[in-house]
Amino acid sequence: MYILKVISKGLVALSILSIVVAAPVFGFGTGGKTAKQPQISSLPTKKDNAAEMIPNKIVIKFKDRRNFGKQLSSTGLASVDNSLKKNNITELEQFIRGTQNLINLNSSISIESIYYAYFTGDESPASVARALNENPLVEYAEPLYYHQLFDTPNDTLFDQQGFFDVIQAEQAWEVVKGEQGNVVIAIVDGGTDIDHPDISANLWVNPGETPSNGIDDDGNGFVDDVNGWNFVNNSNDPTGLTTTPQNADHGTHTAGLASAVTNNVTGVSGVSWNTRLMALNAGSPNTDLTITFGYEAIIYAANNGADVINLSWGRQGGPSIFEQEVINMATELGAAIVAAAGNDNNTASGFPSAYENVLSVAATTNSDFKAGFSNYGSTIDIAAPGSSIFSTLNNGRYGNLSGTSFSSPIVAGVVGLVKTKNPDLLGIQASEQVRITADNIDDLNPAFATLLGSGRVNAFRAVTETSPSIRITDVQFNDGNGDGIIEPGETVDVVLSLQNFLAPASNVNLTLNTDDSFSFLTNANVNLSTIGTMEEVTLTTPFTFSVLSFAPSGHPIDFTLEISSDNYQDLDRFTLTVLPTFGTASVNNIKVTVTNIGRIGFADSDNSGNGIGFKFQDGPNLLFEGALITGTSPSQISNAARGVLIGNDLLFDDDFSVAQGGDLQIITPGAISDQESIGIFEDTAADIPMNIRITQETFAMGTSPNDNFILIRYNVENQGSNTLSNFHFGIFYDWDIDGGSFSTNRVDYDSARKLGYAFDTGNGPDTYVGMSVLTDGGVSYRAIFNDQNDPSNPSWGIYDGFTDAEKWEAISGGIEFTQAGPADVSHVIATGPFTIEANSFSELGFALVAGVDLNDLQANADAAKSLWEELFVTAVEDDKPVLPTEFSLNQNYPNPFNPTTAIRYELAEVSDVELTIYNMLGQKIRTLVKERQSAGFYSMQWDGKNDTGQQVASGVYLYKLDAGDFSRTKKMILLR
Repeated sequence: MYILKVISKGLVALSILSIVVAAPVFGFGTGGKTAKQPQISSLPTKKDNAAEMIPNKIVIKFKDRRNFGKQLSSTGLASVDNSLKKNNITELEQFIRGTQNLINLNSSISIESIYYAYFTGDESPASVARALNENPLVEYAEPLYYHQLFDTPNDTLFDQQGFFDVIQAEQAWEVVKGEQGNVVIAIVDGGTDIDHPDISANLWVNPGETPSNGIDDDGNGFVDDVNGWNFVNNSNDPTGLTTTPQNADHGTHTAGLASAVTNNVTGVSGVSWNTRLMALNAGSPNTDLTITFGYEAIIYAANNGADVINLSWGRQGGPSIFEQEVINMATELGAAIVAAAGNDNNTASGFPSAYENVLSVAATTNSDFKAGFSNYGSTIDIAAPGSSIFSTLNNGRYGNLSGTSFSSPIVAGVVGLVKTKNPDLLGIQASEQVRITADNIDDLNPAFATLLGSGRVNAFRAVTETSPSIRITDVQFNDGNGDGIIEPGETVDVVLSLQNFLAPASNVNLTLNTDDSFSFLTNANVNLSTIGTMEEVTLTTPFTFSVLSFAPSGHPIDFTLEISSDNYQDLDRFTLTVLPTFGTASVNNIKVTVTNIGRIGFADSDNSGNGIGFKFQDGPNLLFEGALITGTSPSQISNAARGVLIGNDLLFDDDFSVAQGGDLQIITPGAISDQESIGIFEDTAADIPMNIRITQETFAMGTSPNDNFILIRYNVENQGSNTLSNFHFGIFYDWDIDGGSFSTNRVDYDSARKLGYAFDTGNGPDTYVGMSVLTDGGVSYRAIFNDQNDPSNPSWGIYDGFTDAEKWEAISGGIEFTQAGPADVSHVIATGPFTIEANSFSELGFALVAGVDLNDLQANADAAKSLWEELFVTAVEDDKPVLPTEFSLNQNYPNPFNPTTAIRYELAEVSDVELTIYNMLGQKIRTLVKERQSAGFYSMQWDGKNDTGQQVASGVYLYKLDAGDFSRTKKMILLR
């Protein structure tokens, strides 16, 4: 059974704040929420092109709950200290501070093992983190990122706060105002004007701290933190800085919305009357609209008793284990976490809004329409007014601002009301109470139906109604052949785990829905008799769906679960994917991920979980990056390898895209070997495309002497109208054969075998890995030092970027530099030049080889060459080909297809042949062959056109072969 952990969040995007003259729009871009947990990798990469990294600082978590103390320059662990020294790390600082009452040390999160690491030099934080991840005592190491900012009261400016009517705040205040309890709302933002006349009386006061005595009385690691903390200048004054005035306005505005002093004949009202405000400045010393210390502030808030934590900021890019663990820790300590969904008007991905245990808030107008700037999508939980919101500003002022940044504290204030009325609720329960009692506004927003969460927040319903709140916590599935990959044609059982956060429910009806065109549900209804408060259950009856045989690779199937019981109705979501754009060849001693986008080892540019890399004899992954590089000149390169360095961000080239009908397939057993794969891709995304279509096939045997290599055949077709001259085809490998540090790796070249290989000279695995060229043609080989530019060697480093000029030199420069290392090294092996005429192709062969030592590697390379010749050379060169012994019509390939497909057939004797295409009405639309043909093997192409040359529509078609007395018909699918 394969398990998909559900976090009720998806990925969320970030944008720089957009400013409107009348009402600035603050926040960050986020998107929606899926029930599928993001694939969080513990392998920081050599690039990050999505979010700006904080320089010279990373975060490290050590395994086995290791705790070295607060601040140190070394750990006393030889392998760790060697890694620290190699990467110029001069100081470690424990993430948590203080000694007393800080955290639940029985937590599974082991937050005491998390350290900041400070390093010198110009190295990218992603590269340093990646290097530390190689150490077996490190659980994870990651870069850190900058985040961007996104009774009727008698207050004199209350009439300007029209959103209170929308959310029925006055009715809620008749039930609970927020002043009856001791709820604390933490504002993690750019600084709060704690002297504001509408805020100062509501400030949280740290009960364990004696003011102004210069002593950390409560042992929490912060001296005289009476009202909060300023993480920017490390002081106890959380006021915004004069150097970042927009940060100060932003933080003060959010604070006033959540809990301005209310009913004080002054200024504005807060949603939650007179709850305590914990002010935390997490901004930046000199960069406005930026949050730098957000996660330090979150853990401070939770450790010091905050009931609700508001986060009106975020970033784009991938998820972070460190950030999610901080969120989880705060939730475990009882805090409710509310975050703005962002202002990009799309469903792009970003954080923290998308993390598990975060209530994600979109923005609406006071008329309940989606605000034009607000993000939306399946990961949104709830919405609240966010257009021209009137509240406090820095230096005692008031004003209007717009953005999801201000929808979020409105919701946080309602959560505060719920906690005041129900102090025993956990933070996550209070969040769910607010979510489930929202007013559905889908009718007013038909284009965004179900994409604004449960609806617009309703404070009155939140403090008066009771309801269950049932959410998906796990998705488990059993696919047809049990390999953990959902494939076309399979029937899949899905078992859900659910948790009820609020009132008990009985006779729960669960209905699974999907409008996916490539699958259909065969069992969509399951019933659950009872589920109690905070109870988690796993369903004993699975949902079942089937995938159509022509479903494309990488196709996501989005499911919606309808949940109902008595007057309770709810929705939750999850996504499963058919045949991702990658698969793993695994039939022999080599296990490697192959793709149909020009990469080897991993399908994505940042190695975030889409693949296993390269493993030999079930050992560790030895490969960081593998990618194709092709070209005709320095100005015409099509590739999938790392590219230029811009600032700290190493961008990757993504020049190849999946061709129509080129979905990756792994076939076990294959037609001529024990396991085969095929995928087709084109260079349509290149800056100057060569108009090439590459069919990549792999062939692997499971028995000796052919079980230590994989053959790779590339058919490069010139689809253009001009001849491709001086064409070169190469493959780049960055091997990381780890022995505590991959600085002892080495690459070399065996000219007799046209074999480039890598190995470790230190304490790494005793494995030699490499690739050999199997077909005729010139060979270029380039050994590369990754991290240096040594004038004594004709080699250039690639940590500063891998330019197209360098790539061209690597694939076309011949054999000039054959050795590199011991160091962090890479190499390129290529073949060419070739001339490929228009509409012609060139076939190229390589072998991916491994061995326990050099002799073994060479013997396996020789075996690969022999098998290649047996399979692909001898049969072709045989001057007496075997004729078919019977008539046959084969399945077309590719299928489905667009724009062309091949139809192959065999004739056992001379025959009158007719090959015809019909639509599903039986109407003849195209005659491909009508002639007398000799015995032999034939292949005909159909371009999706009828006999008049017009393109036919997408759909299912029949092709029929009549040859003498033989007649066969098969189906094929055209997808436009």
